[in-house]
Amino acid sequence: MARRRTADERQEELRQRIDEWRRGLPKRRAMPEDLWSEAARLAAEVGVYRVARATRVNYASLAGRLEEARERESRAAGTRFVELRGGQLLATGGVAGPVLEIEAADGTRLQLRLEAGQSVDVAAVVAAFGRRP
Repeated sequence: MARRRTADERQEELRQRIDEWRRGLPKRRAMPEDLWSEAARLAAEVGVYRVARATRVNYASLAGRLEEARERESRAAGTRFVELRGGQLLATGGVAGPVLEIEAADGTRLQLRLEAGQSVDVAAVVAAFGRRP
């Protein structure tokens, strides 16, 4: 059975690949996407600072790449943006109660209007909406 590589071993391997790529360049050029993708995957696992320091890549660039990757995953999962207004969720009296609105990337919308004083598990509703077929 093959031994699974540790995060430190993968960082070192990535650093060596990046160094090899840098040595082969006559001038400064953009790092290949496969190296950035691997660095972002590692950063999601062990942190941006740790990977940026180990591989000697720009911290801000790596953080941006990680954020882009997370946004792509979010869009692929159908969740783009969820806005929760505290005043609506915690309505205190009056006729209108809390309102929860969710919109998926494909335009599908869910709107829940609750009576004053009623509560809802927002995380569970958002998760269930994201799992719909």
